[in-house]
Amino acid sequence: MYCRSAFFIGSVAPENMETFRSQMEGSVADAMKQFPAIKGLQVKWAREFEEGAPAILLTLEHCYDSKADLERALASDARARVWDALSVVMPYFQGEVSHVNSDVLDCLP
Repeated sequence: MYCRSAFFIGSVAPENMETFRSQMEGSVADAMKQFPAIKGLQVKWAREFEEGAPAILLTLEHCYDSKADLERALASDARARVWDALSVVMPYFQGEVSHVNSDVLDCLP
């Protein structure tokens, strides 16, 4: 499996958090589900941090059978729809977004 994680490192003002959360779990996730060949999508909200850990508010992770499938997804028209959905919510977010692509070995059956 090959996965891409988007780490949202920063914060959202408390009064905007519910809107940010509902749009990330709603319109953004719905747009991401349209990526061709997507096998999995997780929306991960950070809850507890070890001392010195980066302030990762949210991780969006989408997975594919191969790196080539991820590359096709990122080159697809669906990516523009993801950017459109993100453009609505990003004004609420103060920070940076970093991406990491990973080979993933599932160790449980």
